[in-house]
Amino acid sequence: MNIVSIPKSEELDIREKQLAPLGKKLRIFFQLSKYFLSSIQSRKTDYVSLLGIFLRLPQASVKEILGKNQSYVKKLDARRYRTQKSSFIGKYCKEFQCAREADYCDLVQRDQRSRILCSFHMGDYIYGCNYLASLEEGHRSKKVLSFGAAPESYFDNLAKAFGNSSIKRSAELLVEQTSVVDLTRLIRSEKTTLLMFCDLPAEYGETVTVPFLGRRARFSKGPAVVALASRTPLLPVVNFIDGQINCIEIRPLIEPNIKPGENFTQAVVRITAELVSTFEEIFKSYPEQWRYLTLLPDYFEAMTPEK
Repeated sequence: MNIVSIPKSEELDIREKQLAPLGKKLRIFFQLSKYFLSSIQSRKTDYVSLLGIFLRLPQASVKEILGKNQSYVKKLDARRYRTQKSSFIGKYCKEFQCAREADYCDLVQRDQRSRILCSFHMGDYIYGCNYLASLEEGHRSKKVLSFGAAPESYFDNLAKAFGNSSIKRSAELLVEQTSVVDLTRLIRSEKTTLLMFCDLPAEYGETVTVPFLGRRARFSKGPAVVALASRTPLLPVVNFIDGQINCIEIRPLIEPNIKPGENFTQAVVRITAELVSTFEEIFKSYPEQWRYLTLLPDYFEAMTPEK
């Protein structure tokens, strides 16, 4: 039979004194935890309010859009980074719709100049832009300017979707290894279709300030600079999903001209503004389909709308 000894009152007093500092630390810990949780919740509320100001929507609508955006990005990345079955990805890409596809095919045949497909991280831009590229003539060089090397699964999926007309690993140009001079030489040396993006955050490159959602916002000037430097026309391309349909919107070519009275910098701003205007029109209807939606406040120079 085990006998449990009961501590004397003196021993209890000693133990209580020994545990007192620990109890104080625990109380402080729980108080700080409550503070930080409250602070995080407050920041989330402030962020949602801020997005609501830029989007001109109530907080409830912004929260719903953010939820849809999170789901959109997750599905987009899954189709890009995970190996897809040929039957699925082939059928998926054949169902893309481009209202002006006939005009694009006519442009491909009629205009033999190099051109820059200038797109945005909107809708299923990954397969949408590749869909257009697959319509190009076989002898034409196809290049994509990228900030990071795509995984092998990405090119495998493209091959399953578009066969021999798909973009290959050799078409990928990494920004850190490619200058404007390099791009200009490439475009001038052979008939090339170059894919570039105009909506990357400021940390990815130089920007110019243009109108967007009634305010002044910073967008990448790279496509306009390369177009003017190489005398290459730009074709604005925006992808979006309408219900269950992947849509590709293309606009008329933007010629790389410096207008009378303009200097090079002013021409860059004007062309970038024209590109962003095309994007803005579709973004307003489908804000949840922009990859960089959560970074939207960082694009603006100030809270004050333009007069």
